[in-house]
Amino acid sequence: MSDGLKKNPLVMIVDDVPKNIQILGNILRENIQCDFSFAQDGRQALDIISRSAPDLILLDITMPVMDGLEVCRALKKNPETADIPIIFITARVDSEDVIKGFEAGAVDYITKPFNSPELLARVKTQLAIREQNAIILRQNSELRELLHVLCHDLVNPVAAILGLVNMLDDSGPMRKLKPLMLDAADNALGLIALIRNMRKLEDKNESLDLRYLPLSELVRESLCMLEQGFNKKNIAVSIEMPDALHVCVEAVSFVNSVMNNIFSNAIKFSMKNSTVFVSAVLKGTEALLVIKDSGIGMPDEVLNNIFSVSFSVSRTGTDGETGSGFGMPLVKKFVEAYGGRIEISSSEENELSPSGTEIRIFLPGRISDL
Repeated sequence: MSDGLKKNPLVMIVDDVPKNIQILGNILRENIQCDFSFAQDGRQALDIISRSAPDLILLDITMPVMDGLEVCRALKKNPETADIPIIFITARVDSEDVIKGFEAGAVDYITKPFNSPELLARVKTQLAIREQNAIILRQNSELRELLHVLCHDLVNPVAAILGLVNMLDDSGPMRKLKPLMLDAADNALGLIALIRNMRKLEDKNESLDLRYLPLSELVRESLCMLEQGFNKKNIAVSIEMPDALHVCVEAVSFVNSVMNNIFSNAIKFSMKNSTVFVSAVLKGTEALLVIKDSGIGMPDEVLNNIFSVSFSVSRTGTDGETGSGFGMPLVKKFVEAYGGRIEISSSEENELSPSGTEIRIFLPGRISDL
């Protein structure tokens, strides 16, 4: 399949009646600037398409050897041809036949005998859509490449700034400014890492090495990494889960991007001398992991946009901590990449209930003593 439209779009006409091919070709040639390819049965069409993929196919339903529905299904099963728009040519006007065509993957249909204005309108519409899709794909590719270049070019200067700030004296006016500068540089590096991870997840060529791993060990690994943060605010952690409970995840991303993000938020928004509760159970073939704190909670606006990459939910923590506010969209993407889902409930303190946040992560799970 070509990456975009050629100078002239290539329209393929497939019909077992040569007269019909001639009529369609003449109508289109006189009104639309395009190139043509032709086939008189389904197998011949698939062979030609494998060598030169068209931008639009006009496909007769009723043909010997291999009918149009079979051809359409075969094209839609092949990733290389699945996005080629197909307009069925049919003498059938029964709604059931039309529905079968759409279910097979057609985008439109035209009936015999041909109505030239209707035929031209439908063909022009699909070619215009095809062209716009090609433009969007090209622009997306350019944006992804730009993000890659920006991330690559920004890491070194930001890391250099971070190193220089660390070398500054902690006395005098720098005693207050240095921590702010360090936080800003750390947040910049965090955002770059976030963009890189999200691009990796969205890249269809990238796949995660998913394995069933002991959940308790993964949770404790993350807690060990963040031990200093918990100790600084004297936050206790209560863990209740069976050691034999395994979840299907990719270890590095689950610990560093999922659990570290969630526990960092728990530290950030919890009061000193409080407790974070972590529990997990197996329900059928699904493991439910729950992380619950009694922190300051989230207002509705933040909660409703917690997974949005276009809405920064950054807030100051209970001890003045800062952050980018973009960690949870990455958490959601990874959890979904594991085949799971995530839910969050949260409330600020009021007369009816105490404040706090509860995160529920559902993952493929099983009990294993191995």
